[in-house]
Amino acid sequence: TIGLIALIQLNTSNTGPAQGLTLDPVRGEATAAVTIEEYSDFQCPACKQLYPIIKQVLQAFPGQVKLVYNDFPLRTIHPNGAAAAEAGQCAFAQDAFWEYHDLLFQRQADWSPASELDTLFIGYAVELGLDQVTFSTCLADDTTLASITEDESEGKQASVNSTPTVFVNGERLIGPTYDELYAAVADQLGQ
Repeated sequence: TIGLIALIQLNTSNTGPAQGLTLDPVRGEATAAVTIEEYSDFQCPACKQLYPIIKQVLQAFPGQVKLVYNDFPLRTIHPNGAAAAEAGQCAFAQDAFWEYHDLLFQRQADWSPASELDTLFIGYAVELGLDQVTFSTCLADDTTLASITEDESEGKQASVNSTPTVFVNGERLIGPTYDELYAAVADQLGQ
């Protein structure tokens, strides 16, 4: 069994990644005072553990925090992470990213070891009420790759080399616990 080790690193000298040209999924109020920018891999077990923590922090600070999601598939250790990122982007194209995001993490054990991913990912889209033809066409072409590649490039420029990595108004936290993420947000809000 490989244990998960969460490393916490606060780096105030790093102002965080710059937003690129493509749109990233955002959860929360656009005018929120605090931005959590997450670099995540859908196949990463530690990312799966972080996703409910981030949701709890957003609920703890209603209207004050927004989450920006960035794809950062670790291709060498998570061979299906990039395909899952593409599926997430195809759901984003139909305004269902967060629902699909949650489903990918909830069912990570089902699709993570699979070799026929398209059938599973299309099934998830249908389950969520997305247009099957549009979703299938999106998976088959490479239109989502630009957004994923841009997220990876921005992450590398910000010295992201593991997932999950989050930036709270530019301050880096790697694999934070609820208490650490809550404290970082509260600090940014002067609480």
